[in-house]
Amino acid sequence: LLFKVDEMQYAVSMEYVAYIVSATEPFPSCRLPDQNSYVESVINIGQQLITIIELSVLKNSIPLYRSECQRPLILVLDYSNSLVGLMADYIDSPLENSELKIERDEFDHQNFLIYDKQNFILFDVPEFYKKLCDL
Repeated sequence: LLFKVDEMQYAVSMEYVAYIVSATEPFPSCRLPDQNSYVESVINIGQQLITIIELSVLKNSIPLYRSECQRPLILVLDYSNSLVGLMADYIDSPLENSELKIERDEFDHQNFLIYDKQNFILFDVPEFYKKLCDL
């Protein structure tokens, strides 16, 4: 599944995608006091509390002003029965495996998915969850 945050393009395996919701859906939500700047909010979907992450802040460690974080979609990931949402500007439909090519950038130690002559950072969900736990 392809998604975009600011100008960064990512690809994530469908095995980790729980669901996609509109950021404008009227789910109960709140912004917790004294949270890290990358935590956008916590929402309640189906009796489950889901932490919503602003990926651009987490990656860049630059806090954005609240009015700047107006993304239309939330990509909810599931890893080891733990749900986390990522704010996204755009989410595309799943891709066919036959069309995909993966390359590794040894300098940045990142894997890239190449699709339709575009590079997408391969979003490593287990590593992302590990990083969140270490913060």
